Amino acid sequence: MWKNINVVNNGHLLIDKKIEPSLTDKQLMEKIKIVISNFNAEFKQLINQGKRGKALNNIFTEYEELLYSIHNNKKELANYVIKISYTNISSDKVLCWSLFGEEMLSNLQQNSDSKYRYQIEECSKETEGAKEYLGRYYTFKETVKEKCN
Repeated sequence: MWKNINVVNNGHLLIDKKIEPSLTDKQLMEKIKIVISNFNAEFKQLINQGKRGKALNNIFTEYEELLYSIHNNKKELANYVIKISYTNISSDKVLCWSLFGEEMLSNLQQNSDSKYRYQIEECSKETEGAKEYLGRYYTFKETVKEKCN
């Protein structure tokens, strides 16, 4: 039985704070939402058909080209896709991560507290402070980063 837990959407940490205020074009966002929705439906269909490899690579290429035909500024496009993908926490984010994963990680690094470091380790159920996620148990440790010169 699944526990009813509060899930926090930290998608804002994946968006470039310098350009976030400019991500306001509602028409563009609607076009991107449609592309993401179409991708998710087509991707799910391919997975259900047992498609792998080249078939999946082709869909990513096709939708990447489609997104760039809508908006050709890579940094802005990446952040629009991130913003839209993380508006709904339960939506599939495979397209977002596949096309803009490096941008997302860069944004996360810029938006994270540089003083602390976080480590997640798998552990046994009996470990003090263990948290269950998808049937496995983990501990979360926060440490102060060493200064790098």
